[in-house]
This record gives sequence, C-alpha cells and structure tokens, in this order.
Amino acid sequence: MLAAVPGNPAAIRQHYNVCSDRAVTFTGICKAIGKALGKEPRIVLYNPEETGTGKGGKADGFPFRTVHFFASSDKAKRELGWQPKHDLLSDVPSLVRDYTASGRQNKDIDFSVDDKILSALRVYA
Repeated sequence: MLAAVPGNPAAIRQHYNVCSDRAVTFTGICKAIGKALGKEPRIVLYNPEETGTGKGGKADGFPFRTVHFFASSDKAKRELGWQPKHDLLSDVPSLVRDYTASGRQNKDIDFSVDDKILSALRVYA
C-alpha cells in the first residue's frame, strides 16, 4: 500500500489505514498465533470498566479501548487502486517464526496491567 503513495496526487494530505482487507477479531488473532505455535491459547474476555482498567472508551490494557473498532483499507483501494497481496491469517506463521528467531520473546515484558485484570476477574494460571 505504501508504494502506491509517492507521486500519487490522490494521496496528498490523506490518511490511510495500513491493514488487510479482511476483518479479524482479537480472538481470531490469538487463535492464529496459538496455532502457529502449536498451542491452544487461553483467551479471557472482559469488560475494562468492570475490572477498573478502563473508562470512557479508553483502557489501560490491551486492546486499549472499551469499544469495538476496526480499520478499513477501502479508502486506499478506492483512491490509490491498491489491492492486498497478503492477509494477516496467512502471514501469521511466518510472523511468529520471525518474532521467535529475533529472540524478542525472551525480553522482559511488564504484565502488571494483565495481572490486575486477571486478579479482578479471579482468573489464575
């Protein structure tokens, strides 16, 4: 998509969502990553306002908002003539391999907000 922007007068002062043209839920993303890892993810759905981690549409933890949302590539298709060559679910296995090969899974991650959410829900490992 980004290659369709330089030199294209239709792109001047415009904003485009860089995304696939297929909507995927967070649950779908979790399941795809789990499948690529050969694991079954434990998915916990929650209301941020009920756990004290969100209010007024914003949340402290992932997904950082308390309302449903999505990004659309329709504007880029219409104005730039862009067509997707990839889709997220098909790309997940190679993305997981690249992530694992980079060693980033071994870095320290602050899970304090996640711990607060799971504790409020009384969900324990």
